Amino acid sequence: MNYIDYLVLIILFISALYGIYNGFVVSVLGFLSFCISWAGSLLFYPILSRLLVNKYPDLLDRIIHFTEGASRIESIEERATSVFSLNHEQIANIVDRAKLPPPFNRLVFSNLNELRFNDLNNIGDYFDHTIACIILNMLCFLLLFVVIRIVCTVIISIAKEVIGLPVLKRYDQIFAAALGILNGMFLIFFLASLVPMVLTLAPFDNIYKYIENSMFGNFFFEYNIFTNLVRGYL
Repeated sequence: MNYIDYLVLIILFISALYGIYNGFVVSVLGFLSFCISWAGSLLFYPILSRLLVNKYPDLLDRIIHFTEGASRIESIEERATSVFSLNHEQIANIVDRAKLPPPFNRLVFSNLNELRFNDLNNIGDYFDHTIACIILNMLCFLLLFVVIRIVCTVIISIAKEVIGLPVLKRYDQIFAAALGILNGMFLIFFLASLVPMVLTLAPFDNIYKYIENSMFGNFFFEYNIFTNLVRGYL
């Protein structure tokens, strides 16, 4: 175990205490609000991404300017290589050597292998465009999640104060703590989804090594319910 594992355990412990404090019914509503926020943001983030690009045509170019995805390819000659001249193994080799964090490595490989963009023809442009699309999609995904979650939280607070919510007489604390832990897991998934973007914008090898060597952190990173469902195109 390392510091990331301890941080995960602290978040889960605090979430369990918070669940006990709120009670079972409020914790259930909190968990449902997480699920609704996640499903709603998953459904609508592609629409928001396309709307933003249509409204601001230079948005992707600005993201490319900051991310410089092609710079992850060390060889300048490889950056200019036509995607039509590469086979499956060559693409895999280039993506592997770029050392992109998940899901960037998987989505860049997928776009290259499937020749996703008709108007792009070299490796460098594919890296630039794919990474920019992923970051825009992730930001829209997470932004929608936060907005919907806030709305749900406000509604739950009003219901708690105005209407009043029932409390279980037996096992309330046990069930509330369990749901609190589930809510804590949602929070950790959300926080872990920010890591790939940070590593892409400013590669910190030590952070990635900590995550890979973490007992719990690696799980939330590899099986992330946000990053694993985001697309590499608009």
